[in-house]
Amino acid sequence: MAEIHPTAIVEDGAKLGDGVEIGPYCIIGPHVKLGDGVRLEAHVVVAGHTTIGAGTHIFPFASIGHKPQDLKYAGEETYLEIGSNNQIREHVTMNPGTAGGGGLTRVGDNCLFMMGAHVGHDCMVGDHAILANNATLAGHVELADYVILGGLSAVRQWSRIGTGAIVGGMTGVEFDVIPFGSVIGDRARLAGLNLI
Repeated sequence: MAEIHPTAIVEDGAKLGDGVEIGPYCIIGPHVKLGDGVRLEAHVVVAGHTTIGAGTHIFPFASIGHKPQDLKYAGEETYLEIGSNNQIREHVTMNPGTAGGGGLTRVGDNCLFMMGAHVGHDCMVGDHAILANNATLAGHVELADYVILGGLSAVRQWSRIGTGAIVGGMTGVEFDVIPFGSVIGDRARLAGLNLI
């Protein structure tokens, strides 16, 4: 049974798993599905056709599933799928896909999205990814498993970041990053390999 604070709004049609906790002033849209044990702190908004996997914990003022930041988006039905056991910290934003990008944004399991991180439309994020404070993914970005993005980094649309790669803080990524690569700089340059 879900535990819902009396100030929260859960619209008709939303599906809540066992043990879901919805904190004060949260808003849950009618097409949202929350898996078992999902926990939403205060002031979390989950909209659109969004599915959130079991055990994911979302912190205050996160905006999850609102329409993509793409001028070509025309209101079509698109989706955001978030896996299990993720931590989504304060002010994180995640958008669903667009018709031009396949209609789906997907986030894997066991990821950490620190304060202010952004996952744009049509992104595919693997498992165990870490996006530090204010790290941002433009549309159509692919992150493989175990990728780490440093604080204030930005990844250009259509870029791919390989397994185990590390992007340094304040780095602007304009190209693909090889698996286990480490990039740094105003415009990313290869700094070596992630040997850890």
